[in-house]
Amino acid sequence: MFVNDKFCKDPQACQSRRFLLFGPQHGQKHIQSSGSTVTPTTVAQILGLNTLGISLVRIAYAPNGGLTPPHTHPYPRATELLLVVEGTLSIGFVTSNPENRLNTSHHLTSRIIRTKKYFYISPQQFFHQLISPPPRSCTTCACNLAACNPMKRLLPNLNPQG
Repeated sequence: MFVNDKFCKDPQACQSRRFLLFGPQHGQKHIQSSGSTVTPTTVAQILGLNTLGISLVRIAYAPNGGLTPPHTHPYPRATELLLVVEGTLSIGFVTSNPENRLNTSHHLTSRIIRTKKYFYISPQQFFHQLISPPPRSCTTCACNLAACNPMKRLLPNLNPQG
């Protein structure tokens, strides 16, 4: 049987390895041009997460401006809960007024989040970004998403020069 495009095994034949993933090692290199490394733990890595509605992402940011570009999660229930494990993050999201049919009422909400003191909840389907502000050392965060496969949709680059 397939559920969410993933094969569901007979519970009698299921093995514990379907629920286990060895986490990323500390000190990973920042290989993306944006200055961040995203290590997902979703249904693609642990099949046992299928239909449970949860996933976890570890994000490591380079100092002085490492970022997660503006994006949204098109999956309807992909709300985020984020914990800054180490360092400092500037987090922001853009809201819109659904009553305004011309969609001209937008508001940027942002905040600086510091080590182990704050959680951040990203409302569903809002564009949001995360930046490691200068002058700081590396930043690491753990992000829990209320979806077994939250997907990510980047905001298109509207400035072809930059």
